Amino acid sequence: MPARLRIILVLMVLAVSSGLAIAQTTTASLRGTVKDASNAVLPGVTVTVRSPETGFTRTAATDAKGDFYITFIPPGRYSVTVEIQAFQTETKPDVRFEIGQEASLDFVMKIASVAETVTVTGDAPLVETTKTTVDNVIRREQLDELPIAGRNASNLAMLAPGIVPRGSTEEPVTSEGQPRGSGQALLDGVSNNLALLNSIRSNAPPDSVEEFQVLTSQYAAEFGNASGIVLNTITRSGTNQVHGRVYYFHRDQALDARNAFALTKASLEQKQGGGWLGGPIIKNRTHYFGSLELTRRLQYATVNTPIEKSDVPQPFTNNNALVKITHQINNTNRLTGRFSMDHPLQKKQGVGGLNTTSWGIDYLTWDYAYVGTLSTILSDRALNELRFQYSDAGIDIQVDQPNSFTINRPGSYSGKPSNQPQRIPEIRYQIVDNFSYERGDHHLKFGFDYSRVTSDGYLYQNNPGVFQFSTDRPFDSNDLSTYPISFQKNEGGVTFRFVGTTFSAFGQDAWRVGRGFTLNMGVRYDSYVVTGTDMQKTNFAPRVGFAWDPFGSGKTTVRGGFGMFYNSIMFNVPIFTSFFASQSTILINNPGYPDPYSRGAAGNVPVSTYQAQGNAPVPRTYNTTIGIQREIATGLSVGADYVNSRGRDLIRIVEMNPTLPPTFARLDPTRGFIRELQSTGYSNYQALLVGVKGRFSRGQLSLAYTLSTAKTTNEAENGLTSQDDRAPNDSYGYTNMDERHRLVMQGSYTLPWGIQAGAVVMVRSGRPVNITLGTDPNKNGVTNERPNLVSGAQLGTDDMTKLSNFSIPSTGVFGDLPRNAGRGPGWWELDLRLSKVFQLQKMRLEVLAEAFNVDNHVNLNSWIGNMRNANFGKSITADIARQVQLGLRVGF
Repeated sequence: MPARLRIILVLMVLAVSSGLAIAQTTTASLRGTVKDASNAVLPGVTVTVRSPETGFTRTAATDAKGDFYITFIPPGRYSVTVEIQAFQTETKPDVRFEIGQEASLDFVMKIASVAETVTVTGDAPLVETTKTTVDNVIRREQLDELPIAGRNASNLAMLAPGIVPRGSTEEPVTSEGQPRGSGQALLDGVSNNLALLNSIRSNAPPDSVEEFQVLTSQYAAEFGNASGIVLNTITRSGTNQVHGRVYYFHRDQALDARNAFALTKASLEQKQGGGWLGGPIIKNRTHYFGSLELTRRLQYATVNTPIEKSDVPQPFTNNNALVKITHQINNTNRLTGRFSMDHPLQKKQGVGGLNTTSWGIDYLTWDYAYVGTLSTILSDRALNELRFQYSDAGIDIQVDQPNSFTINRPGSYSGKPSNQPQRIPEIRYQIVDNFSYERGDHHLKFGFDYSRVTSDGYLYQNNPGVFQFSTDRPFDSNDLSTYPISFQKNEGGVTFRFVGTTFSAFGQDAWRVGRGFTLNMGVRYDSYVVTGTDMQKTNFAPRVGFAWDPFGSGKTTVRGGFGMFYNSIMFNVPIFTSFFASQSTILINNPGYPDPYSRGAAGNVPVSTYQAQGNAPVPRTYNTTIGIQREIATGLSVGADYVNSRGRDLIRIVEMNPTLPPTFARLDPTRGFIRELQSTGYSNYQALLVGVKGRFSRGQLSLAYTLSTAKTTNEAENGLTSQDDRAPNDSYGYTNMDERHRLVMQGSYTLPWGIQAGAVVMVRSGRPVNITLGTDPNKNGVTNERPNLVSGAQLGTDDMTKLSNFSIPSTGVFGDLPRNAGRGPGWWELDLRLSKVFQLQKMRLEVLAEAFNVDNHVNLNSWIGNMRNANFGKSITADIARQVQLGLRVGF
């Protein structure tokens, strides 16, 4: 019997014997109890959930305990009706269900002398008394009413506690101090990840998103392939009424402020236009939805280096489209099909600050995705969801001068990035199947997820080579101090082929142990087979959580749990262990210039290489959470969660042929570096997450506060972060993204005269700064060496910005300063949106203005930590100055 089949059978046996947990990837669920006026339970009551917009209907009957449970409720507004002979029929006409929501609604039915219906007002409670997940949902209204930087809906994930920005479009946010590539992006229940870096493959326009769920921690066994954050996004669908919208957003420099370090107010023009249309093909049965967004932008980056000071144009274009069809085949089968396209191109990306114009890249990504979902209601108790995806995606990066050397100096980076040009396409096939079954107080779910990704591309790494200098002074052939300190070059083929296969299976159970107490149990299995790696296969991830309503009122929940979470293996790992390992890597200390072989170890240069750890553990986290949430007033809730996350077996580079003091010759002098990608890194994170949510008749608000600390040995899988080759753990320190305090507040409110206001305020403390010597005394080709700390100087204070507080270690000795010992400046920003709607018969005309960094607060970026840089301890760049965007939307 095949191993994977045995695993599935084991999970099924476990589920039957002990119950193993339910969570709907793309839908919500509803549970409740129906009683009569004397508080006696009512069995046999018919409960109907119906969407007036699409006609979609789900029904169930209460059991002997008067309980009912309904799964597979797509996000949206529904009427919920309970009816039984001899009692008044009761209806709640406008109940909002969100993605991943586990809503509870109880009913009390009165005896009726005549047939009559009672309408009950009120939405589903804010507190979900059966959920153990630490998550947050961004609703459709927030996408429409809040200012969104760059119109990237994923940026709103930062409204959730515990989420910090990572600073890129492909991976905009992260959580729990995890290294890059530790998250998972889902779009309509299938992967939206690019396997190269586990980054977001495509960003759907905000107008095509129904809502998305930010899963921070303790998510159910159904979710996986991530040791950190999960972004679970659902696209919109058509309804029985034809609705649509066209829009145009415009930005230019006229209303913007000048960046604090720009030479002039940089020219900018951004035009974003598009629209969407949805409606019925067959009423109550077949619906369509389509969206299109076109973006054209010209912005400028400021270069501030000793060799260049300029504002560099960075044109950007993107065409983004989506088409979705939903079809109710019959009462028990629902079919959904989606095609989406995303095609952004940015020129001169990466320019700015220390990166000169020549460093810029033309960065093209593409994504064409085809997704189908068949949902089958097998009975009132059983449901199956089958999904299939085919996607053609990838990146194509080009440079102006592909044959130029890479020149790294303390105060500038020029030539070209060392890993360019490159083209990395990915073809993905994915099949996902989830089966849900209700058995008394157990709500079971089983499923599997299979993906196969292939990549045939090319990559120029250290080709023709990289010169590392320790000074900004111009090269003088008569002055040895101006020569480079190292030269690195790769020789060999530039093409590759990678194949990655992921197989996951899970079983889970939400067990309602008693009134007000739910126990969520699950186990997940993950297997990763990737070209050029040897990863362990016995990756079982148990998860257990509880949710308790101590007062039985539905307004308070105490929740907690423990779980293991494995991270999928990105293709950047086999780039080192397979592609680079097949090349000859040349490292020359004290080379000549511009001919590196004219000096130093000329004529007899040892060959360096990369290799993979055998039978390596898969990266994982161990998460423990405990929290409480309380609805303190109608429509207002407060919650707090303690999160402890321990990352283990993180992939990092470790030197296997170290340089040895005092001469710093290699342990095996006949060979160069031997760098192994090992699963030996680790991280530790703990945080207090506080959230406040409020919904009112004229608006909504939320507050997210995070008090946290995060430390790690490495920020990514591709860097040698230690200063001593013999002690890889000396790099353990605060993560680059560590923020002691972070506060995000957002809200929208309808002002007099029908003006709609939306605002987001973000405040955080400073991030770490790594302080380095800027030289390579141990001659390993990496400038990670740190100084000694002078007695009396305090870590993490302004003392770290003064050169006098550090001393240079003696020859053969490494500095005692920890990695990331400095702290950059704090940061805060206020974004504001104002709009006014004019009703024109059947059309709505909305004019709006959005401003980012309204008060033009100067947010300095982190200061320079390279001690050889003349600007050490100073910030030479700043985040955005005030930016204003005007918009017009016409809806019908």
